[in-house]
Amino acid sequence: MHILADTLGSVAVILSSLANIYNEKLRLQAVVNYIDPFLSLILITLILSITIPLCIPIFIYIFYYILEN
Repeated sequence: MHILADTLGSVAVILSSLANIYNEKLRLQAVVNYIDPFLSLILITLILSITIPLCIPIFIYIFYYILEN
């Protein structure tokens, strides 16, 4: 899953930069204004879906440690 997030992050950066490069040639300013935020939201969602399940056991461990002491 981590490799997938890295790969999709690289693809998002490449797509966003290609849209910015070809913006002047194809007059895609309306599309370019929405591509970068949309790809960023997809990447953020993917990263959070990976990190939150990893953090939950840590928070549970810390919570039980605080309750015991």
